[in-house]
Amino acid sequence: MSKTFNFDKKLNNYKSLGLALSGGIDSALLLYYLLNQGYKVKCYTLVDEDNNNNIRPAIDVMDLIEEKTGKTIENFEFIKYKKDHKRGKREKMVEVYTNLFNSGKIDCILTGATQYLKNVDDKWNQSDKLKPTDTKWMKGDGTYITYRPFLSHDKSWIKKGCDANALTDDLVKSTISCVRAKSYPCEDCLWCTEKYTVFGCY
Repeated sequence: MSKTFNFDKKLNNYKSLGLALSGGIDSALLLYYLLNQGYKVKCYTLVDEDNNNNIRPAIDVMDLIEEKTGKTIENFEFIKYKKDHKRGKREKMVEVYTNLFNSGKIDCILTGATQYLKNVDDKWNQSDKLKPTDTKWMKGDGTYITYRPFLSHDKSWIKKGCDANALTDDLVKSTISCVRAKSYPCEDCLWCTEKYTVFGCY
């Protein structure tokens, strides 16, 4: 696998790029490709008030990728949200990205969204799963622009990209996939299972 990633040329039309940095390995690899190819990036990490387990991994990822690329992240911000029965993380993401766009901080947000591993996804039957044929570009909530460059790939492809750039060992240690609040890694959820299936650890 190539050490670089071919971003859509349309990305060059945007001047203020934001990255949804989850603290996981997919968005970490995306950050590496962006910085390594000279893109200026602002990182935004959504933090559940009841589960702030992704703060440390997000910081570790930013430090590691800056060290590996010799490039500096333009800005980063942790944005807290409170889950409730009516408004979960996805709804908060829409609100946050809309506010960032309307305030002029970004004109495009990138995410590390990928396909679920087929043999793993069959167990959970996720209702929100994306299809390989879904568009990589979308206009979120009628306002902000989202670009999902990894959308046609799954976690096994992510590992190949990490291996090609000698990132695997460091990113496996630095990142977190589990999103359960009280006990992580739970070693049972979809995200834990995917990471273990491909990387051999949680």
